[in-house]
Amino acid sequence: MRLLIIHGDIETTTRWQVAFGARGHHVRRARSIESAEQQLREDRFELLLFDVSVNGHSCLSTALLAQFHQPQIISVLVSDRADEMRGDMFARLASLRCILGVETSVPDLVAICEEIASKKTKAPLQSGLRSEFKGNADLDALETLYGSHTAPARALQG
Repeated sequence: MRLLIIHGDIETTTRWQVAFGARGHHVRRARSIESAEQQLREDRFELLLFDVSVNGHSCLSTALLAQFHQPQIISVLVSDRADEMRGDMFARLASLRCILGVETSVPDLVAICEEIASKKTKAPLQSGLRSEFKGNADLDALETLYGSHTAPARALQG
């Protein structure tokens, strides 16, 4: 899978890039809106992993640009404000499939993105669904949404 990460924190993007790269994915990262938009114009991606804002600038316009230039792209939002952004963000961004909190572990994030990308579904996973579960909330929510096809994702947790 080819993915672009838009996030302002270099440590976070490095952890994500290493984890996705270890699973064989091609990862590019951007720490500014300008860099992300340039990469979206020049390269093709299957997944956009982004925060709601980078360096004080909203990433929503960049996600909309990605959706316009690459209609097949799937977006996943990871934010410390995930609980505030439920249905409204899904209404604004048709490519958005999942909103996750920053507390999501890196192995869970990789597993969730791989599962969402493999399904190519239009059904969003809203953050409110997560609150019904304990422990591995994101994976439990995916199992509820997609059935038992997340067994490989469980194996990643070790």
